[in-house]
Amino acid sequence: MTYWWFLLAIALYITAAVLILIEVFLPTGGIISLFALACIIGGVAIFFKYSILMGWVGIIVAAVLVPCVVVVAYKIFPRKRK
Repeated sequence: MTYWWFLLAIALYITAAVLILIEVFLPTGGIISLFALACIIGGVAIFFKYSILMGWVGIIVAAVLVPCVVVVAYKIFPRKRK
């Protein structure tokens, strides 16, 4: 398996992080979150195709990535006063 698949999996993770950020700023009822989830699942599948160890590392990275992106997104979310 070539390294292009590995780069595609990383690109899918980055795309998922960007989509999660967009979901925080543009509430779409979870549609964008479903696309982010699809990117993460695709990335994990590619990592598992690359090797079993990389698949488990991909799952751990995804488990850390999603909460971190959500926390950062809400920290930079513009606060509105009522």
